Amino acid sequence: MNIILRDLPKKKVQIDLWPFDIHGGFRGFQKVPKGLHYVTTLHQQKYVSFWMFMQSETQVKVFDYEAVSFVEADNETTATFQEMADSGAMNYALIAFPEVAVEQWHCLSRYITPENFERITTIRALDVYNQNNSYTDLLAAYQWAFLKIIVVYPEYLNAQDMNDWLEWVRVIYAADMKFVAKNVNFYNVFLDLLILHLKLLPDNYKTETAFIRNGAEQFGKKIEQAEDVELALKAKQYLFSTF
Repeated sequence: MNIILRDLPKKKVQIDLWPFDIHGGFRGFQKVPKGLHYVTTLHQQKYVSFWMFMQSETQVKVFDYEAVSFVEADNETTATFQEMADSGAMNYALIAFPEVAVEQWHCLSRYITPENFERITTIRALDVYNQNNSYTDLLAAYQWAFLKIIVVYPEYLNAQDMNDWLEWVRVIYAADMKFVAKNVNFYNVFLDLLILHLKLLPDNYKTETAFIRNGAEQFGKKIEQAEDVELALKAKQYLFSTF
């Protein structure tokens, strides 16, 4: 699948975690996997961005210089560029989505879907204890909290976004053994995500995230008590990754 970007400032563009310097011939991305994606471009020393879901067809976005935002292309433009892109006629002008990024991005975003997106963006960390929220919605909300901070450069980070993600980790760290034992599947996935998250975070955030590493041993010992073999192994893996 393809993402076509029309009238783009020809400086820098980023898809998900991958930035590229671009020039006049650039028209977008090809081989974009299904799911949630983030696109941003540099314009007058500021990044202009959007989130979108790729599902089954080429998407066409236009950069609006007056509004300084991306807008939907009109129907005629969309149809024309969908045909050109899908036929392969535009391949020379499209950057291929990095193959090495496919699995990593899937791990970071796989619980977020078009069906739950609006719902999960309103879920906050303390909602973990609300039994009305499904296991997958909570994981999607946690993934969304992290994605908002990892796709932007540290100097452009919204401090509230960082606080929101850190609060998720604090709440999940602080849960008692009874809660952990009832939510073993959630904690198995959470630990996989947190290991990856800590690996991806730039050094700029070491101060803010110090409590995560400092509390890893106590947290790991607690969840080992859930008497689940897979979770106990995951806890040891997590402790090893934080040394």
